[in-house]
Amino acid sequence: MLYAAIALDPDTKLKYFEIEWKERPDWVLLAKTKSKELWASEYRSSPYINATQVDASAPTGSSAASELNLLLDDTLSRWNQRKRLRLSMGDIDQFERFQATEEEEEVPDILAYWAARFTNPRWSQLAHMALEIHSIAAMLAEVEQAFSRYVIIYY
Repeated sequence: MLYAAIALDPDTKLKYFEIEWKERPDWVLLAKTKSKELWASEYRSSPYINATQVDASAPTGSSAASELNLLLDDTLSRWNQRKRLRLSMGDIDQFERFQATEEEEEVPDILAYWAARFTNPRWSQLAHMALEIHSIAAMLAEVEQAFSRYVIIYY
């Protein structure tokens, strides 16, 4: 997870490992491999989520004809969504496309950065991954306090 968190930071990306660990190419390769494996196994094939999509099965209280129109509109909307996703993807996946873009300068809020990209079909799966990874708490104060409170020393 740590490798992926750094790889999905718009300030650093995978280039961070190349710069910081230039004397340890085996570490750089490990970081890149683990980040890409996590992307490929857990997120690349996840569906695009449209936050504005209306649930056509929800009761509307209107006539059957208007419900049919809602269903047709929803079907057309889903078709257009899949088409936009296919066109935006091209031959390169989102992780590789992100790594190929220039680093951002000083992103003050990484969660806001990825949240703004979550509904964009070009970045939706990668944004999903980044939001999940960067939402993990670095540490829990309660756990540290519990360990600090009960100091046990073994000789």
